[in-house]
Amino acid sequence: MLGISLGALKYICPELIAARKEWQEMVEKVKTVQTQALQVWLKPDLKELGWMMPSPVLDAYAHPFNTWADMSHLNIRESWESENFPSNIAYFCGPLEEAEKILPFTEHTFPEKEMNRVKENAINWFKENISTLWPEITSSQSSDKIDWKLIVDPKEDNGLKRFDSQFFRANIEPSERYVVSLKGTTKYRLKPGESGFDNLYLAGDWTHNGINISSIEATVTSGMQASRAISGYPKNIVGESDI
Repeated sequence: MLGISLGALKYICPELIAARKEWQEMVEKVKTVQTQALQVWLKPDLKELGWMMPSPVLDAYAHPFNTWADMSHLNIRESWESENFPSNIAYFCGPLEEAEKILPFTEHTFPEKEMNRVKENAINWFKENISTLWPEITSSQSSDKIDWKLIVDPKEDNGLKRFDSQFFRANIEPSERYVVSLKGTTKYRLKPGESGFDNLYLAGDWTHNGINISSIEATVTSGMQASRAISGYPKNIVGESDI
């Protein structure tokens, strides 16, 4: 069972790629991108921040952290002291522009540099764009400045330093890269049960699974399709046909 993501295949199974044209085309034609993530914990809830609509999963907002999901329901699953208990948890993510040069794996400082780049991106994006979503996050003294005291910080630093307690992530490892669904590329995806090699089955959102976009739904569907190819179960898989 090969379940690692597409971006890593050229590193872990070059012999398979070299042996079959279908694999070569898939690795070449089905593209991946780096991504970056920001997670923020805040004292006010959504309404207090000025968001008047229901709890959102929002996409196509300001680049590069263009996707926002309200994850406030997780606060009871996290270990917060009462004085720092967050009323709002926000996850943001989006594409991360490639570095001018992707350094080899032996350059051990490269991931840290990329993480720092994401943090800088996040701070700049937050300052420029967050008040559109949360108009009440601005300071009462200045409508164009963030009230940093609203961000949860167990260390109780001042100003922008409170942002250091938030979470940043640069998804730059080959297995972390996001698989994109460019026009005309679906035909290059391999099906979970049709790897072209005996006793080898595929699973992942990069396979030809009927959904064919990067998502947990596509990943689970491909896993069930691999199971069916191996054992015949499950016979019927809801959602495996293209919408």
